[in-house]
Amino acid sequence: MENAKTGLNTKIHIVGFILMAIAGWIDTIALYVCLSENSSFLTGRVAKLGHFIINSEKANAIEVTTIIVFFIVGACISALLTQKAGLSFGLYFSAGLIVLTLIWFYTTQASTIAYITLPMSMGGQNAATSLTSINRTTHLTGPITDIGTSLAKGNFKQALFWILRVLGFLAGAAAACYFTSKEVGLFYLLIAPAVVICAIAFFQKRFLIIPVIAD
Repeated sequence: MENAKTGLNTKIHIVGFILMAIAGWIDTIALYVCLSENSSFLTGRVAKLGHFIINSEKANAIEVTTIIVFFIVGACISALLTQKAGLSFGLYFSAGLIVLTLIWFYTTQASTIAYITLPMSMGGQNAATSLTSINRTTHLTGPITDIGTSLAKGNFKQALFWILRVLGFLAGAAAACYFTSKEVGLFYLLIAPAVVICAIAFFQKRFLIIPVIAD
């Protein structure tokens, strides 16, 4: 029984690391290719929104508000799907929104849809994993805080849990920066994370079985 629990914890570490890397990847791609703003974490967005409102920068305020609102919408929809059908469906929802971004871009040559779909995707991923023992997978403020509190309590195992998440986000962001600098096409930059999320959703459903935590 103990071995089974250890094995599940290892799988959770791996899935969490990969999904954090995806968030770092998407956030970087959104910032440098599709959007002028980050899409996977919102603390800075809310701070900027205040600045834009005070300075009457209407267009910028609308852009940031759109990102915030649709992150919430994505989280809401994904939470409903995950609670009803399991983690895999929340992840498929997240991946589907990335694919939709890609299809829209190549159909219309307009990147404005990304202000809706990419925040929704990241909100969806974060909500889906937050309802399981994987926990949050799109931002760093909470995990980095938890590293500090875990170290203060002498809980080095829990600190390592969150350190791996930070390293995952860093790895994803660094990889995205590298491939962007090499002028890799947007198709590959977006299809790659969508495929990875779908693969995780599939294998989670078939082999890992990470349950939704009851309220």
